Amino acid sequence: CCYNEKTKSVPLDKITDLKLEQGCIQKCYNIQGIAVETASSMEGKPEMGLVGLYKPRAVRSMILKVRDNHGFGTLNGGKNNGTPGANPLLPQSPMAVMETKQLEDLVTQQHQTMIE
Repeated sequence: CCYNEKTKSVPLDKITDLKLEQGCIQKCYNIQGIAVETASSMEGKPEMGLVGLYKPRAVRSMILKVRDNHGFGTLNGGKNNGTPGANPLLPQSPMAVMETKQLEDLVTQQHQTMIE
């Protein structure tokens, strides 16, 4: 089977929003995608797109949860507000490590589902 594949990384601290998207053809097949937006994303063009995800709402929620629990989604520009784990240079709390592991597992499951 032949398909296109691209790889791109966006650091968690650069993500400003994750929008769920579903076009006409995607709707016919009940497929959704996520548009990853950053501060440097151009209007109407996301930094990166994730297409054909299994349980895209759960993926979006997990990514935002991990980002926020690492102190990247704070209103004060990501500065350390006294919350453990808010500074990525400091040791992470056990809860943050567990959530990161859950996110890794979720992404691995997505990949396995796409291969099947």
